[in-house]
Amino acid sequence: MSAAALLVLAGCGQEPDAVVNVAAPLSSGIDVHYMDTSVKPGDDFFRYMNGKWLDETEIPVDKANYGGFVILADDAQENVKIIIEESATGDFAKGIVENCDTNHDNKMNGSVIVESFVAREDDDISADIRDKYVVHIEKMFDLAGLPDAAAAATTIMALETRLAEKNMTKEAVRNRAENYKAIARADLSDTMPEINWSPT
Repeated sequence: MSAAALLVLAGCGQEPDAVVNVAAPLSSGIDVHYMDTSVKPGDDFFRYMNGKWLDETEIPVDKANYGGFVILADDAQENVKIIIEESATGDFAKGIVENCDTNHDNKMNGSVIVESFVAREDDDISADIRDKYVVHIEKMFDLAGLPDAAAAATTIMALETRLAEKNMTKEAVRNRAENYKAIARADLSDTMPEINWSPT
């Protein structure tokens, strides 16, 4: 106690100019714009943190909940819609295959199309699956009230067959070496030129 008291007294005796090294204010990643600091955090912490956002944001009537992740998902859906609409004016299957061809050997190892394991097979079971799938697509178009259901089902099956032909076989999917393609740093710019791959 006596040592602590001496330190306090010594500090009180210092001149004001002797005080140095004042810490700079800390910064954080919290967006304080949406906080409602008029609310005491001990009374309603949620309102304290999100009050202004709640006041300024209109929650869509078709949403059970709303927030950053929902907004992000909605934006992604809109982007996908744009991609589909733009692709409808050209060769949609060709565009998908070219964008998914990341292995440089004209094969896809991304998401597996439903028919990828049967589109190449000539056995009766695979043929039966394909036939039933076309019937299913046609029925879905009819239920949705869309025109030319039979033609649309045939077109969709042809598209997915083209995609499946570019996909890896069942055996290749289980081959780890086939699923891992190392790319030299010097070749990265050719693969994805939009990214600056320079180490500096």
